Amino acid sequence: MGGVSLRNLRMFRKLCGEDALENVVVVTTWWDDVPEEDRETMEKRENELMKTPGKFFQPLIAAGGQFLRHDNTEGSARRIVETFLKNHPIALQIQIEMSNGKTLEETAAGSELAAELKKLVDKHSKEMKNLKEEMTVAIAEKDEALKKEMEAERSKMQKEIAKWEEQKKVGRRHHCS
Repeated sequence: MGGVSLRNLRMFRKLCGEDALENVVVVTTWWDDVPEEDRETMEKRENELMKTPGKFFQPLIAAGGQFLRHDNTEGSARRIVETFLKNHPIALQIQIEMSNGKTLEETAAGSELAAELKKLVDKHSKEMKNLKEEMTVAIAEKDEALKKEMEAERSKMQKEIAKWEEQKKVGRRHHCS
């Protein structure tokens, strides 16, 4: 599970609250497509997702949530639905907070979102600063290159002017004699 998935899972937990996690059911799919030789590897990965302390889905499982497999059969679909039907309604953390007068921004989920947005803004601000610095360097280098090019052109023109001046002098001498 990458960064985005972990952030989404953190946000999910903030929305639900710890009390409502007992009603969470994580369903893994595609078990009917797993070749027999890969099954052990997939089961180890599933176990890692469920039991790595403090990571992935372990906090959900520790709070009473469940992990179920769907193997694309009616039986596994029925088992999943029956699991949900046994759940007792529990108000979500965000519902409780907002019913107590908090604004969305003041809720745990809103605070989590604000923190994520701040990280993104800070990251993009830093990237913008770096780009600005790179642009300044590029402009300075281009200015230096342009300055050299203009200096070379100026020198070339001075030589041309000197050459014309010389030809002008020679032309006057021939004209006067």
